[in-house]
Amino acid sequence: MDHRLKYYFLFEAANGDEMRINLLQDHWGGEAVLRSMGQAPVLRREKNGNIWGSSLELYPECKVDQEFAELYTSDPYEWKVEVLNVSEQQTVWTGYVSPELYSEPDVAPPYDVQVIATDGLGELKFHDFSVKELRELSHTSVLDETEFSWPLILTYIFSKTGFDFSTNTDPAMVLSTMSFSAPFYLYMDCKVYDGETL
Repeated sequence: MDHRLKYYFLFEAANGDEMRINLLQDHWGGEAVLRSMGQAPVLRREKNGNIWGSSLELYPECKVDQEFAELYTSDPYEWKVEVLNVSEQQTVWTGYVSPELYSEPDVAPPYDVQVIATDGLGELKFHDFSVKELRELSHTSVLDETEFSWPLILTYIFSKTGFDFSTNTDPAMVLSTMSFSAPFYLYMDCKVYDGETL
């Protein structure tokens, strides 16, 4: 994926920090545009077992009818969202616009639309995880449970969220925007696959 900045929004947090939200589209080739929001964005956390997933609601202002209709997509990774604290120069949150959750009122513009983005953690339950993929990620042909460290397993699991875990990206930086309840335990029993090859 090659996400590039298309829209950005500036606002002031309750503590006075200058904040910025970036909307990046996959393979966008035009100029970035500063847009207005009708109301402040809302960042929510929801507990699902031991994992706290998060979502961001933002409300861009449409100046013309259906201006942001392109956000209504079936591709869960077309639109990436970043929340940045400009004052502290750090990324606060990262996610993707949820497919088919775009809504707008049936009134004349200008009006606000609701866009919902999630960190992808809640979607992990819909993915199948295979030892074969884990082996390919670890570059080993024979499964030895000692070769599967928890960072490798976490990297594999969270790669299903759509975040880039290539060698050019620090997984810790991506995972720092995701919250886990304590204690967090991870165990993968691979003994049934001992001695198997790809």
